[in-house]
Amino acid sequence: MDHWIDKARNPGLRWKILIGLSLAILTMMVYGQVGGFEFVRYDDDAYITENPVVGNGLSLEGIRWAFASFEKGNWHPLTWLSHMLDVQWFGLDAGRHHQVSLLFHILNTLLLFVVLQSMTGALWKSGFVAALFALHPLHVESVAWVAERKDVLSAFFFLLTLLAYARYARRPGWWSYGFVSVFFVLGLLSKPMIVTLPFVLLLLDFWPLERFRYEVRGGDESADGTAGSGMISRIKANRWLFLEKIPLFALSAAACAVTVIAQQGAMKALEVVPLDFRLLNAIVAYAEYLYRGFVPVDLAVLYPYPGSIPTWQALVSAAVLIAVTALVIVRRKAPALMVGWFWYLGTLVPVIGLVQVGVQATADRYTYIPFIGLFILLTWLVDDVSARVPHRKTVLASAALLVLAALSAATVSQTGYWVNSEALFEHTLQATQDNYVIHCNLGAYFAGQGRVDDAIPQYNEALRIKPDDADTHYNLANVLTRQAKYPEAVAHYREAVKSAPDYVMARNNLALCLIQAGDRQAAIEQFREILRLKPGFEPARRNLSMLMAAQETMKRTTAGGSDPERAEGGSLNEHMRLGQEAVKRGDLDNAIVHFRRAVRIAPDDPGGHIALGLALAYRGEIDEAIRHFRLALKRDPENAEVQNSLGVALMQKGQLDEAQTHLQKAIRIDPRFAKAHNSLGVLFARRGKLDEAMDQFEETLRIDPANKDAEKNLTLIRNLKAKSK
Repeated sequence: MDHWIDKARNPGLRWKILIGLSLAILTMMVYGQVGGFEFVRYDDDAYITENPVVGNGLSLEGIRWAFASFEKGNWHPLTWLSHMLDVQWFGLDAGRHHQVSLLFHILNTLLLFVVLQSMTGALWKSGFVAALFALHPLHVESVAWVAERKDVLSAFFFLLTLLAYARYARRPGWWSYGFVSVFFVLGLLSKPMIVTLPFVLLLLDFWPLERFRYEVRGGDESADGTAGSGMISRIKANRWLFLEKIPLFALSAAACAVTVIAQQGAMKALEVVPLDFRLLNAIVAYAEYLYRGFVPVDLAVLYPYPGSIPTWQALVSAAVLIAVTALVIVRRKAPALMVGWFWYLGTLVPVIGLVQVGVQATADRYTYIPFIGLFILLTWLVDDVSARVPHRKTVLASAALLVLAALSAATVSQTGYWVNSEALFEHTLQATQDNYVIHCNLGAYFAGQGRVDDAIPQYNEALRIKPDDADTHYNLANVLTRQAKYPEAVAHYREAVKSAPDYVMARNNLALCLIQAGDRQAAIEQFREILRLKPGFEPARRNLSMLMAAQETMKRTTAGGSDPERAEGGSLNEHMRLGQEAVKRGDLDNAIVHFRRAVRIAPDDPGGHIALGLALAYRGEIDEAIRHFRLALKRDPENAEVQNSLGVALMQKGQLDEAQTHLQKAIRIDPRFAKAHNSLGVLFARRGKLDEAMDQFEETLRIDPANKDAEKNLTLIRNLKAKSK
């Protein structure tokens, strides 16, 4: 205890603690609003809200899937596990998911401060670099976008690796090297972008760790007077710095190989983006990031890949890069400048566009780690050039406060656009041009909200910009199907599969739409093509089986032959009719008998499972009801009624997290589904979230003013709140 008191009295330690607390509090203040944000309809659905594996929380099956999955063209199992843990702890409470990402950003800020200060001994400069990292608007995307958890998580292990390496540099040994390796592996499992970390360690060996040797005792001549032996000696002396990192470079190579395999589908963009164009875009991108670093305005979640790059722009960008490189090399007495600049250049290599994946030309999130180098360069450069400025400390402190205040204001503003999908997408469309991806995403958001009249113009605008975009055709066809405009929907589904022949969901929906349009033979052909492309696609297999069985039954019926369905004492339709009549009479026992027979006749028909599940639930047999609801959802996952029924049944069993997932899914499928809003309100009330419960009951009554259950529930909640006051 006395030892700790002595340390606390140390002015240096007190300043470190004060700076660390200030960084944490300021970051929390700037980003605190994210706790009230929603998930956005851009990867958050694929990563969390509509991912069935993640939606089940952490499990052995989920862990196996995380390490085996190449979902979204990436291999980052640790990121998947972090999302599963969030769902396990918080369900689909978007605010809590955002707060976890913010916590990692705060930890990264503190780690960066500790790493730099321990390596350089420069307290205030390290603190300023950490503050720039914490508050720069270009980092908003990594913090406020839940799907980009991989950024903050990989950076966390990246910085832990640097901290472990600083210890290893002071006291080399197998144990300290082991920590370096383990943290690096964890970082690679979070996001492979950090493959350049061994290169960063070599830069740190140069400065500030100063592990490189420049002089050899005895001069530059050998004992026999031959020249050049000094250089050879220096090479031998520094060779170990490279050799010790071979295992780390091997890990990087392995991560690169796995990433290439994972991104094979996404890398089809290489077929249409020539190498020379990608090289030009990479040069311009380096300069573009620099510009945004100094002028962070009109930031967007997606910057479309340009159709062309003006020659002057490429030349100016190349000139800037060459000039800065020459400057940092010439200033040998300021090694921090060279380390910072090459940190920036080197860590951007994996995402600079030489290997083009996706439609973005640049992305703000890619600067999360690379800008650390840029911040180091600028901080040490200002310190160097201001050496003779009068009242230097006062001037620098005032300038630093102004810069941080300006960045904080810009970051608060930029973060606000992430409050929900509509705000984010509309801002992006204002900040960019011809952004067909965001038009498509905004259309999908409107469609999910039931705002079809707003969705269709967005899809049409996306198709104006890119007429062959498969996703836009697919989404527009889905909306047209909901409007029962089957011929138009079929046309757009066909355009989708024409642009992307292996788009199995588009083919599956096309087949279902063809059935509605009366073209069963064309539907059968689509289901067969899906199974050729993806033999394990169970919805197509079930749909094809049901369609073939129905056709066979029709043939036998037409020919006057026997109907095998009558082996159960009646046809499928007769049992469903008799069961429904029994329900109306309140005779659940007979209803269940008929529904069970219907399920035996057509086990792949979701209707029988739904009817049986409801009857069982009414009779109190909740476990078996849940089983039949799950079977129905396997065959018809977009059925909002069944999602609600399963959610209510799970709520009765006390499985509130999974119940909330299904109720929210029902509302996403049909935002005007009053019954699901009421059910979700009941769930929130059971969890003690009275404000959220009131919101759901009020929404139910807005949709269905005559809903007596919601009216009664809302009155009850209001009374409870009044009593609590």
